[in-house]
Amino acid sequence: MTQVSRYHPLLVAMHWLLALMIIAALALGALVLVKIPNSDPVKIDALRQHMTGGVLILALMLVRLLVRVRTTHPAPALAGMPC
Repeated sequence: MTQVSRYHPLLVAMHWLLALMIIAALALGALVLVKIPNSDPVKIDALRQHMTGGVLILALMLVRLLVRVRTTHPAPALAGMPC
């Protein structure tokens, strides 16, 4: 097996896409959903969209895991570890 020095570009792109999506989902949940009163019918639609986003994040994480398992990755970094 050949040794690579970097992770697969798809893994890097998915890492950052998922990081942004998770931050956005947390921010929307904490800053937007919390301000909508429970008695407002709009809250059901907002929660449905929030849950759909969560399922999309889960699906993309599973794809990322599959790509991670099937591609070669660099050796662990030795920086900061005693020799």
